[in-house]
Amino acid sequence: MIPLSRLKSRYMFRNINLTVVVPYFHLKRKGSFLYMHNTSFIIKSGNHNHDSIPKVMEVITDETGRFTTQLASGIYSLLFPDKGLSFKAFYEKISTESIHLLSRPESCFKTWWQSLEAILQVTDSSTHIRSIIKNICDTGFNPCMNYTGPKRS
Repeated sequence: MIPLSRLKSRYMFRNINLTVVVPYFHLKRKGSFLYMHNTSFIIKSGNHNHDSIPKVMEVITDETGRFTTQLASGIYSLLFPDKGLSFKAFYEKISTESIHLLSRPESCFKTWWQSLEAILQVTDSSTHIRSIIKNICDTGFNPCMNYTGPKRS
């Protein structure tokens, strides 16, 4: 993690308010969203995920799915905390099969690990960013697991 004191001496920071939501797919509420409350995320510099890129900070959303932080102008990645692990550690943790979950090939996990939940573009005039994160039915946010259990109602 890059010490905030080191960054502050070199960059001008902006207060950024970020709201993170997930589309809520329920027949009676089609098109509505759920706030991702009390959820941890990490922020990395740049617009891709790689072992060599250190995390800038870790944040937790409040009960309304929001967090406020200070970031210098630039491009940042918003990721689930597990994606901050090395790919090997991520794969070992996330690919565990169970009676109703089967994993896809390792290449799927590599692609998912490299993908970002959101790209945050912070400019001198940025104050609020809204991010929508796609949820995968039956497996949460993991697109590399196949649910094989009974149909859920």
